[in-house]
Amino acid sequence: MQKTKLFAWSFLLLVTLPGAAALAQGAPQTPAPAPQPTAQPAPPAAQPAAPAAEPAPRADDKMPPPPPCFPACREGFLCGEGGQCVTACNPACGPGERCTADAQCVIDSQVSAAPEGAPQYVPPPAAPPPPPEEGVETHDGVMLRFTLGLGGGSMSEDVDDGRIEGTASGAGMLGSVDIGAAITDELTIHGRLGFLQMFSPSLEEDGEEVDLAYGVSLFAVIFGPGLTYNIMPLNMYVTAVGGLHVVGFTYDEEDEDFDEDFRDQPTGGFALNLDVGKEWWVTTQTGIGVAGRFWWGTGGAEYERSIGPISTGPIESERNLIAFGLLFSVTHQ
Repeated sequence: MQKTKLFAWSFLLLVTLPGAAALAQGAPQTPAPAPQPTAQPAPPAAQPAAPAAEPAPRADDKMPPPPPCFPACREGFLCGEGGQCVTACNPACGPGERCTADAQCVIDSQVSAAPEGAPQYVPPPAAPPPPPEEGVETHDGVMLRFTLGLGGGSMSEDVDDGRIEGTASGAGMLGSVDIGAAITDELTIHGRLGFLQMFSPSLEEDGEEVDLAYGVSLFAVIFGPGLTYNIMPLNMYVTAVGGLHVVGFTYDEEDEDFDEDFRDQPTGGFALNLDVGKEWWVTTQTGIGVAGRFWWGTGGAEYERSIGPISTGPIESERNLIAFGLLFSVTHQ
């Protein structure tokens, strides 16, 4: 009996001791629930794999490849559309240049010659210059030219069929006025009034020098038609004039020793002027420049009295003049 009670108290003590310890610590003890077995879901049935989507065709795949250039492009060219060789230089090389493999333009002599049969690049022709404005720096319409300069020459004279042969030579001035109109852009027709004056020329008669009294000067005048040919665009011109010519002497009539009977009366002859000039435009219609002139002319004179050993009475003379001059010119046309 006592063993039975002892066993019962021992079992009770074993049961209550853990609970008393938990109460002493202030934490209620809750028995952990027993784990429950969870049902595993059944694996899904195997599905057949979907076929992989094919990539959409690209637009490039539908275009045929460009045709190759045949024969192959030479150095400095690329194969372009349509199988045509085009220059690799941008912009294209100019005349006398060639494009290299580095896309650089160089002088043609620095590039090796292309193999025979290779395509050649021909640069486009240069654009023509714009046409000049009508009437600007051209010789059209009315022409007006003035010239004035210095020169010299010599006149030979045959008096009374060789009784006296004289020569007068010296320096002086000469000039002219030309008025006319253009026939074409190069050719102009005009008239000229020109003059030549030699101051105090030296005079020889039969090889002996003669002192000139009365302030003698030699003069010549030409009047006649002429033609001028203009060389463009150099603006040079060549002029030829032919016409009536008079050559004679002038005197200082205020000299107290001047003899009216000594005055000569010039007769007409023929003369020729040849000019070569160059002018520069200073306005659209006016040019200035220089010109050289050759003057040749004939003429004569009648004297009222004798000269030197020649007997008294009217005599005649024949004269030939050759002169040269350098002139300043102004032309408006």
